[in-house]
Amino acid sequence: MLNDDTIPRLRCRIVCGGANNQLAEERHAAMLQARDILYAPDFIVNSGGVINVAVELEGYSEERATARAQAVYETTRRVFEMAKRDRVTTEEAAVRYATERIQTIGDLHRTFMPPWRSPDGRGGQA
Repeated sequence: MLNDDTIPRLRCRIVCGGANNQLAEERHAAMLQARDILYAPDFIVNSGGVINVAVELEGYSEERATARAQAVYETTRRVFEMAKRDRVTTEEAAVRYATERIQTIGDLHRTFMPPWRSPDGRGGQA
């Protein structure tokens, strides 16, 4: 757990989210940034598992799963660029990125899902 006690003891340049919820509080991302430690949020860098499950739900294809999981690198790079550009922590940039993606997916769903069909495809209202 990264917190007020553990962050000052770190001797590294990067913390790459190998575990879920590494920060005790979101403010700890700023502590890492102040120490010039690059923080890669867990929910961005560990998204390969969720990607794999999504591919399984579509009918599993190792090729498709691998191709989609390889996009995690580019997503992480975008988050780092957003943080630098917007002068925010990588945690805040990652949350913004995820929020934007969820909004985009929701917008696409509303655009392409006929109003008379429920999400389960059985008809009627959702």
